[in-house]
Amino acid sequence: RQAWDIWRQQLPDRKLIGFTVDAKALPTLTATSEQGWQVLFSTEQDPFIQVASAKRLLEEKLQAQLDKLEYLDVRFVSRLYYKLR
Repeated sequence: RQAWDIWRQQLPDRKLIGFTVDAKALPTLTATSEQGWQVLFSTEQDPFIQVASAKRLLEEKLQAQLDKLEYLDVRFVSRLYYKLR
């Protein structure tokens, strides 16, 4: 819930439509965007840092490629990952 609220405040134009929790994949939470790409969060990391990392990646590197984005992974504070289709 906290990551959801922080995301809505920091990235209001990049709406998330829901979170998925898979007990087998914990501590990972998967959020799905309105455009269909996903964001992987960790329940063991600070949600403020994870959202800030996602925001930086979306605005600085992926802005022109959002239509090709499959997912971004912000679970690891020191490394950010993404996959394009």
